[in-house]
Amino acid sequence: MLTKQGPDITDTNIIDCPGGERIIDGKTIIDLACKAALSRKAEDITVFDVRGMTIITDYLMLASGTSDRHVKAIADAVLQDIKETGVLPLRRDGTPEAGWIVLDYADAIVHIFHAREREYYDLERLYRGAQVIHPEAEEGLIRQS
Repeated sequence: MLTKQGPDITDTNIIDCPGGERIIDGKTIIDLACKAALSRKAEDITVFDVRGMTIITDYLMLASGTSDRHVKAIADAVLQDIKETGVLPLRRDGTPEAGWIVLDYADAIVHIFHAREREYYDLERLYRGAQVIHPEAEEGLIRQS
């Protein structure tokens, strides 16, 4: 039995490993990241299902903020909500001042951009062949489209 559960997480979404490590599937991480980003009024949230296109991850989420502070607030909310499940990113890179932050959870990668950096890097172009998943504005849950 699990001793700690975060928001909207059930036993079927989590694997507790020896040594206290916790694994959560990529779709659940993306669900939590979408909810957190929406709670901070992130703009233009897009999720790509890149399974079969790349070996680095299963899901890739892009979100935009309107200022350095907004980018930081979105990233902090995503980090906090996923941390409540006992999971931390494998790597975090970028800064709000640079206009982007990336949170790498292995099976899910979350990119938070300032609008100008998102346009410059144009990750949507790189993954244009991937299935696009849209968050539902009211719930923050992702659904296949």
